[in-house]
Amino acid sequence: MGGFLSHLKPENNKEVYHASCGPIRGNIYKHDTKIVDGYLGIPYAKPPVGELRFKKPVAAEKWTEPLDCYEYGPGCPQSGIFSVMCHDWMTFDESKCLTLNVFAPRWKSNEFPNGLPVLFYIHGGGFEIGYSSYFNDYSLSGTIPLRDIVVVTVNYRLGPFGFLTTGDDLVKGNYGLWDQTLALKWVQEHIASFGGDPNNVTVSGESAGGISVDMLALSPHSNKLFHRFYAMSGTSNCTFAFRTNRDESHVFEVFAKHHGYTGTDSQSLLDWYQAQDVEVFKKTGEVERDFSGFLFFVPNFDGDFFPKPIEQLRKEAPKLDALITVAEYEGLGMMMNPLCKYPDSLKNLKSFISDAFGPKVTNNCEEVQRKLLEAYTRDVNVDSQQDVAKKLVEFLGDYMFNSCALNTAKSCKMELKFI
Repeated sequence: MGGFLSHLKPENNKEVYHASCGPIRGNIYKHDTKIVDGYLGIPYAKPPVGELRFKKPVAAEKWTEPLDCYEYGPGCPQSGIFSVMCHDWMTFDESKCLTLNVFAPRWKSNEFPNGLPVLFYIHGGGFEIGYSSYFNDYSLSGTIPLRDIVVVTVNYRLGPFGFLTTGDDLVKGNYGLWDQTLALKWVQEHIASFGGDPNNVTVSGESAGGISVDMLALSPHSNKLFHRFYAMSGTSNCTFAFRTNRDESHVFEVFAKHHGYTGTDSQSLLDWYQAQDVEVFKKTGEVERDFSGFLFFVPNFDGDFFPKPIEQLRKEAPKLDALITVAEYEGLGMMMNPLCKYPDSLKNLKSFISDAFGPKVTNNCEEVQRKLLEAYTRDVNVDSQQDVAKKLVEFLGDYMFNSCALNTAKSCKMELKFI
């Protein structure tokens, strides 16, 4: 779903379409004899600001006046060290970011008399960056929708806005996951008016989106809102993007103290985050970490979205079809990781192994680290930067993605959910 048709511009449809969420106008995307209708920036939640900041989302009310849905809505504010990767043309607005987009084939299919299948896609970005408009709209309309599928893409809150937790009942976090859940409820309520079948929904995502997909399949708050899932390059077993509530609240406290916070209790920590400008949340690069993982703002085991241990949730979840995939060089993108700070590949490999398997993660950490280094450098010329760099990519892929995908696939298979 790239930009191979980005040179084309859709036609704005001036006719009002009376969807069940409210009257709207959208775009017309033409592909030979086929037409895909696109509706961009549909609000599914009330603005998550003011009293709704750091709270679960509240569904948007239906509207009565026509809403122009010609352009993607603003992205949710970005955070973390990778925020420098965001496109200059993209706008971000906390008050208007909770929107979704629908790409609906105009034709009907005899194969699907109850409506077309629905693909609900969640973008990646480490829970700190990303936005649905990353995909050019015309290009997207020329891919999956042409296969008789209604496509829905979604924005959700990121960074502290989506995942702040104080480790107690004051702020439990995981609001980005609750956003995704509310968007799925919107699909159940409204997608039929766009020609989709609410009883034939597949949830898919990549990287943090793939992790989200698996988490949605685990939580009893969301796992009855779709019927199969496709997790690409990420699952709930990716430990770099999932912490206990105590560990994640510690991360938020460490970040805040680096930027001047002096309080000692949950309410003062919440007040500090409430008072910050969004630009502050991008400044993670110089924060001294005393915790494992390179991401700061991620989901946590909150006892709410995840009311039981993950293993128990897997056993109790609906028996969903699942497809779990990885790419050949998963670790390549992680070479931009801030831990990859040395010009020497061997030092970087040692740094990653040390961070991944430190004393808070495993017993006998020095022995574990030694054995891992031996395993990944066996029969390798350690004086060759290129050869060691390849093994570094291999380790990062295995540690961060491949082993996690394998463990999730085994878990799903045990519960008769894997195909």
